[in-house]
Amino acid sequence: MALRVLIIDAHPAIGLALSSLIGMMPGVEVCGLTLGGRDGVRCAGAARPDVALVDAELPNGSATSTIRALRACLPATRVVALGLYPGRRAAALAAGAHAFVLKDAGFDALLTTIVAGPGPGVPATPRADAGSGSPASLLAGEPAPSRVVDGDEPSDPASATAPRSAHR
Repeated sequence: MALRVLIIDAHPAIGLALSSLIGMMPGVEVCGLTLGGRDGVRCAGAARPDVALVDAELPNGSATSTIRALRACLPATRVVALGLYPGRRAAALAAGAHAFVLKDAGFDALLTTIVAGPGPGVPATPRADAGSGSPASLLAGEPAPSRVVDGDEPSDPASATAPRSAHR
């Protein structure tokens, strides 16, 4: 059975790119793509994903409320926050995300975290220099590599993007 992934991202181009890349991985299926937190939570309720990938830069602080809502409604769904700014990590993890992945960490680090998870009780923040195993080997049941966890850094200026939504 395929690992079902829901993508919640404020930027249509990023969401579509993630959907295309993740959807090409054997054993992984994108079960939905939304461009806002509220629609993402509604879609998650219907799609029942194994993993929800949430943009940590959703506008107006909605990333943390989206993470909280996903964890409350679907406790078995693993929530992975994806952010450009390391300063968003603490808020995402405090809201209940299982892991935080920096957008510059690369696709292999993201897919490794989606497929393998952060490990028992260890919220992970893969970095570009962390070194990652092959996502295909993780789908085959090989052990996950260790993760590098960032310290908190100051956050970025608030996003000025207005919320948008679309369902796939």
